[in-house]
Amino acid sequence: MEFSLSSTFAGGPSFFFRDRGAPWPWARVSERSEATVFESESFTLTVRDGANSLDAGALEVAWRWGGRAGQWRPGDMDTQNLGGPFSALDVLSREIVAEGVHEFDPLDGHDAHRCSTHEVHQALQRAILAGTGRFPVNGETMEELRRFAAGEPSRRLKRWPEGFRRALARVRRFPPGFLTRGGLTVIRDTGPLWDREKNWITPRPGGHVDITFIACGDDYRGTLGEIARLSGPPPLLPRFALGVWFSCYRRMGQRAFERLADSFDQHDLPLDMVVVDTDWHRGFWHGFDWNRRLFPDPPAFFAMLRERGIHCTFNVHPCHIPATDFKAAEFRRRTGSTAPVLTEATAPHPFFAGCFRADLMNPAEAEAYFDVFHRPVTEMGCDFWWIDGAMEHWDGREATAWLNHLYFEHVRGGSDRPVAFSRASGLGCHRTTLAFSGDTLSQWEVLGQAVEMTVRAANSLVVHWSHDIGGFAKGDPSWKQNRPPAELYLRWVQFGCLSPVMRFHSDHGVREPWRFGRRTLALAREALQLRMRLLPLFEALNREAHETGVGPWRPMCYDWPQEEEAFRRWRQAMIGDGLLFAPVMAPQGWVEVWFPPGRWTHFQTRAVTAGPCIKRWRAELSEIPLFVREGWALDLAPAARRSRDIP
Repeated sequence: MEFSLSSTFAGGPSFFFRDRGAPWPWARVSERSEATVFESESFTLTVRDGANSLDAGALEVAWRWGGRAGQWRPGDMDTQNLGGPFSALDVLSREIVAEGVHEFDPLDGHDAHRCSTHEVHQALQRAILAGTGRFPVNGETMEELRRFAAGEPSRRLKRWPEGFRRALARVRRFPPGFLTRGGLTVIRDTGPLWDREKNWITPRPGGHVDITFIACGDDYRGTLGEIARLSGPPPLLPRFALGVWFSCYRRMGQRAFERLADSFDQHDLPLDMVVVDTDWHRGFWHGFDWNRRLFPDPPAFFAMLRERGIHCTFNVHPCHIPATDFKAAEFRRRTGSTAPVLTEATAPHPFFAGCFRADLMNPAEAEAYFDVFHRPVTEMGCDFWWIDGAMEHWDGREATAWLNHLYFEHVRGGSDRPVAFSRASGLGCHRTTLAFSGDTLSQWEVLGQAVEMTVRAANSLVVHWSHDIGGFAKGDPSWKQNRPPAELYLRWVQFGCLSPVMRFHSDHGVREPWRFGRRTLALAREALQLRMRLLPLFEALNREAHETGVGPWRPMCYDWPQEEEAFRRWRQAMIGDGLLFAPVMAPQGWVEVWFPPGRWTHFQTRAVTAGPCIKRWRAELSEIPLFVREGWALDLAPAARRSRDIP
């Protein structure tokens, strides 16, 4: 449905909804007391004639589906939303814990409720900058946040800023997703329209409201499938992306990656992907000049990886180009760009000083940006790009979904399974993006939030979700090095081995399994080998997600919507139709699992539990709480170090 004050309607595709489908087959249209009534088997829409605003008196939607029925009017809040993902969990800590889901006015649009835990730190950074005249150094905002949580006064601010309090309130609950217990999904599309001829976005008319209604009842899978049909499916990941990844933000060059690959092989550990972080740049975060001290021979680096059967993705902070980059002049000649070089005074952050911006809303600049800077690296062997950071939105806000689309299209030119590796943000990101969690702390509380984020992300079609195994940064500033306790590390590895994507990452940290002692290495090896033995299952679930919109991880309420307990269990999930997984998220192995109706066999011990029931126990360090549903067969592949070696 569209509402327009000018009575001109778009009617066609938007950036989010690429396919509107055929006109709705209304069984009956009638006039009734200054209103027009549209009726079908599932819907009755009553529209007031001559309405010049979209309010409760202008529209009423009555729906019927799956034995349920209800009504909706503009202004009605969704108080039963099942939640969706944050844009990222950047700098998440035990001081920032989300519980439940925000109440949601669908007419605000889902994008209006997007948020990241990083917003809390950005608010503190802005306040400290305004008060001291300098950007805070690393750790200062974390210290301030800890002081606020402890009820202590700030060391750098006279009072806690209101913007910080608002940002903190936003991340105390999960943002809304597409699914709701209310039975009617309402999606306001606030993004731009889509020009099929130009294959580009175009502005949405002002005073224009675009709403989609889906009567779903309890059919959550069907709702996701319908949204995926209208907006496009989640990407079909290449097989190697379902294997084991290793990444670390530290100075790693050709020789370091070669030693890393050899060490994985020597310890009989699988490895399919490496992530090349910022140090491949000659500059700090930006640019496309190679750091020749670390990568003296880039073609030889890619040849070394290919010889070992290892794939790679490269980090890029998009849009900002160092003025000293050796191809900057070529880009300016080709595009006619006159963008000024930023200084510390004009840059959004000192890291961007010395750069000028590429306008990726401009088709000519976007084309040149990828041709001049990215294509040479892509053609050498970069499988896809790790998009770090974001850019301005078409309405003044972040445009990560558009950015991911551009990188997806760039990779599509040389791959039959393109993907963008980025934060999950904005309507439309689901069809291009393999998401990463952002920079989190190594803490038990953060592990629990990462589990819940993975489960709730499925409600927004963000089905390919990855997290930093072990956490990104020190969980406690007193740690001498960024090395989590062995128990926390191993439980994160066990969670990771059954996640949609398994990826190690840290900030100059210790995450290699062989650096945690013999016992941890042996148990981590079991987890990584389990991942590879389950790879055919994850490949099948990858294809199912692409075809149906239903991800590898499914909230318990998808299969048991009549069970009230299913709506309380956001830290356990079904993996496909046959596996129940409840990661250990607390020290000493404490775990609590709700078993739905039926019989469930422990994957390791073969003990059988009859549901419905709740059980709490202490899991041995070697135990992964994974259970097989009665009547479901689990075929395991032979152990392998590379996904290419699995039939």
